[in-house]
Amino acid sequence: DGDIIFVDPGREATHNSLIVAKLPGSPEATFKRLLIEGSQRFLMALNPSWPERIFAIDGTAEICGVAIAKYEALI
Repeated sequence: DGDIIFVDPGREATHNSLIVAKLPGSPEATFKRLLIEGSQRFLMALNPSWPERIFAIDGTAEICGVAIAKYEALI
């Protein structure tokens, strides 16, 4: 919470990419890790205490971009 990330909407999401995704039926985007096993895709919450940490997604989930950097203030 409160982190600033930089997201590349043109970068291809691959296994273990940190992504921003829009899930069907949700008005918000989410920041998760993408897991790919064969033809199945899953999202994994980065918060280890999240109740449903890993869940399957289908072709209706929209991957908005891949995180490429995190801002860190020096002062």
